[in-house]
Formats: sequence, structure tokens, C-alpha cells
Amino acid sequence: MRIGSTNAMADPGKKFVLTDYGYSRTPEAVKKERKIGKPITGFEQKVPVSWIEKGYVEED
Repeated sequence: MRIGSTNAMADPGKKFVLTDYGYSRTPEAVKKERKIGKPITGFEQKVPVSWIEKGYVEED
């Protein structure tokens, strides 16, 4: 993964996926759209660095 000042980019062939902790912190209104271990639509390749630091997503 390549980490910039505000965003991180997944390595080629990899995606960012939602962790158990990330799912637990997901607002109820959108939980039905997200699954643990699956990418978040629109954030498959690029996520805010803070999401990684907080443990919401990981590269897979």
C-alpha cells in the first residue's frame, strides 16, 4: 500500500476491505450496504489514511 498525507492507495491487485471493527462503527443507516471483509463501494482502491489508522479497513 502507498500512503500519502491524506489518502492511501491499495497495491495493484489488492483492495481495501471493511474490518469487524469498521463494521461495528458503521452508521446503522448504511450497515445493510456493507459487509465485513468486503470493499466499501467507491473506496476499493483509495481510502483516507485515518480509516487505516483507526482500523476501519485493511488491505486484502
